[in-house]
Amino acid sequence: MRQVLLPLSLALLCVLAGCNGLAPGLGDGGEVPDVEPADVPRDMYGGTVAPGLTEHEVVNASALMRAHASVVENRSVTVDQRRYWARGDEVRQNSTVTYRYDPDAERQAVESDRMTGRGSDVGIRLWTNDSTTVVRERRGGRTLERRQSRDGGWHFPSGHTGQLWSVLDGARDVSVSALATEGEYDRYRVDVLDGREGTTEFVVDERGFVSEYTVNRSTRADEVDRTSVELTDVGRTDVGRPGWVDDALSTIAAREYVAPGVVEDRVVDTNALRQAHRESLRNESVTVVREDVRRTVDGDLLDRTAERDRLSADRERYYRNRTSTSRNRTWETHHWSNGSVGYSRQVSPEGDVSYPEEVIGNARSAPTPSFSTWLPYAEETTVTELDDGRYRVEATGVPGYDTGARPAASSDASVSFVVGEEGFVETYEESYVRDEGDRTIRGREELRYRDRGETTVPTPGWLSEAADERPVVVEDDPERVSENGTNGERER
Repeated sequence: MRQVLLPLSLALLCVLAGCNGLAPGLGDGGEVPDVEPADVPRDMYGGTVAPGLTEHEVVNASALMRAHASVVENRSVTVDQRRYWARGDEVRQNSTVTYRYDPDAERQAVESDRMTGRGSDVGIRLWTNDSTTVVRERRGGRTLERRQSRDGGWHFPSGHTGQLWSVLDGARDVSVSALATEGEYDRYRVDVLDGREGTTEFVVDERGFVSEYTVNRSTRADEVDRTSVELTDVGRTDVGRPGWVDDALSTIAAREYVAPGVVEDRVVDTNALRQAHRESLRNESVTVVREDVRRTVDGDLLDRTAERDRLSADRERYYRNRTSTSRNRTWETHHWSNGSVGYSRQVSPEGDVSYPEEVIGNARSAPTPSFSTWLPYAEETTVTELDDGRYRVEATGVPGYDTGARPAASSDASVSFVVGEEGFVETYEESYVRDEGDRTIRGREELRYRDRGETTVPTPGWLSEAADERPVVVEDDPERVSENGTNGERER
């Protein structure tokens, strides 16, 4: 019976469908045509022209951004980003950056050029293949090459829509108009009508791929602040090895270093210097003395902060003393912790003592000198050999980093430090002159690292009083409060 029913059932289906035979085209002797399977409906997340987007509304910004990310994921792409910022007749920034990515974003090439109205001229070329990262940087009239770590800070194709996302996250109403189709997907221009500030427009296709967008923002009538991003050559971008990379590697290999990042006549790599200093303090106890002072050009004190940190090798145990003076009023703050419990003590300008809450088990890191990225571009640098493998580096005319958003340090900026062959910086001093509003100030920062490997963290005399004043939540049991600040398992 089953062998009879099957052909009968198929014949019945054919009749109901109104067909002349089971194989279309065979009845008249033609070839079997290609048959495309029906498209599986996509989840549009409430959208009609693209995921999360209708003709009049952004109904799901997250869905739209996810759809965009899925299109560029694991595909090569070129991203061009431009920013133009001007106030009145002053162009504060005019920059272009081109990013090229291979499919997994392991190989990247970046070309960046930036000009500001204050005369800063910065050009950066970066190339990486995951195992080697090389940077050629031009600031003013000087060019330097360096290797660079790939620990964090790298871009990915989907990340370039961050500014658009910040606008769409707070927008609803849009105006959508159809564009000429390029390829197989319908494209639309979208104007955001209720952005948080300024105006925004972008081009998106039916998949949710945002091929370009422009954000205009301004905080005053005479200001223009425009950022434009365009993604091209998706799946067709070639991230080759530029010719300058081999030249840069040859230059780097030929250097003779007296300390990490420092050659006989100047600093060439502040990243290497900073990292070497941090490594020299790893698993070492240390005392750090720091002072920041700002004065008027006439010498009047504006504010001063003096700080002494005593840190154990594992950074669990520390004792910090800080004195801050501003407008002729002085505050004292003390922090102590053994990694299990911690206390703070404050003394007001009037002499009142209080014991605010302290973060429990807050392991601290040793402060690191700033080592401005502009240091290699100082007008003059001298490197003097001292003794025991130490060198004194003095740089004058260090340019200030100028984004156009804040005033740059004047040519009086200078840096002086003493460094050992392994990169341990014993002393660091930085001074500058800067215009802030309608006044000019002189600033100085000083750091001294003492007793490396020999520092002990004392128990302050005020600790018992602090424990009486403020019971501390025990680290191992957040619900319990110990009257003496310990849990019976760890000692101060």
